[in-house]
Amino acid sequence: YFISLLGIFFFSVKRDTSLWTALIATLLISSAPFLTYHATDAYSDLPMGYYAFAGVITFWRYIKTGSKNLLFLSGVFIGIGMFTKNEGIFFAAAILISLGIFIFLEKRSNKISTLYFLTPVFIIIGPWILLKSIYNIEYGHGITQRFVGIDFTLQAIREFLNVLFLEANFNIIFAFLFITTVLNIKTLFKEDIKYLFIITIFAALMFFSVYIMSLQEYNESLVQRMAVNRNILTYLPIAYFFASIAGFRLWSKI
Repeated sequence: YFISLLGIFFFSVKRDTSLWTALIATLLISSAPFLTYHATDAYSDLPMGYYAFAGVITFWRYIKTGSKNLLFLSGVFIGIGMFTKNEGIFFAAAILISLGIFIFLEKRSNKISTLYFLTPVFIIIGPWILLKSIYNIEYGHGITQRFVGIDFTLQAIREFLNVLFLEANFNIIFAFLFITTVLNIKTLFKEDIKYLFIITIFAALMFFSVYIMSLQEYNESLVQRMAVNRNILTYLPIAYFFASIAGFRLWSKI
């Protein structure tokens, strides 16, 4: 998974930027401590990150080319990702939102495009959901939707920002991503890269929303770092890819 992720990442970045940008970006992601650590253990977060990234890349190529076959392939990857971990639904929702905005803004696609994405998702994950429903198998955590309160939310925001910007697990990618987004904000939403931005931000917010629900395991996860880093790992390649393209386009304008 680690080697395949780097291969897809390098050639995807190279196709949209330059050889040197792809080499530098691949060097940075391949040396991210938390990613290299999980390349040699048995957690499912790296496989989940691989399938999420592959799904986003094929969706991105659909945006660039208009080929619905790529949208179907994106659904295949996301479906396998959902089968790998329940959190895969966050990425399915993120792509659907981005696809909906693309259909609304670009007028180059139509609503039936969503079927190209959703059909393989339901074919892959449908039997598993049906099995869980028949045998009343829970989804692992019994997540409730009750808000935990403003005090914990403020603490959660502070701790989450510490993980992203002040710890060394992911190199400096999130600081770089923040800077390039701020500097490029005027043109960000005028270009096709906004669809990658939507997916990246929405996925991060979906994970964060779980931390501020009345669920002790995830509350403790953020404060004590039990699982929050592994959650970030699932969308780390997407963040690196978005940052690579955004940084390259910003540099090209200087």
